[in-house]
Amino acid sequence: MGGFLSKIVIKTITKVVKNTSRFDIVIDDLIDKFKDSCPPKPELLRLVKQKNQIQSALTNLTDTINTL
Repeated sequence: MGGFLSKIVIKTITKVVKNTSRFDIVIDDLIDKFKDSCPPKPELLRLVKQKNQIQSALTNLTDTINTL
């Protein structure tokens, strides 16, 4: 059972790290692209969606760790 739970935790952590990396790249690009103006609404909505995905993955990870 311990091996199974370890695999779940590792898989979840990997997913969080990948999403966080993508989020950092998007933020850096947006900062460069819009340093002198505000981003358009579609860009902001896309960013919020990605943030929510990362937050959801972190919540899943926290729930998994708390269960252990």
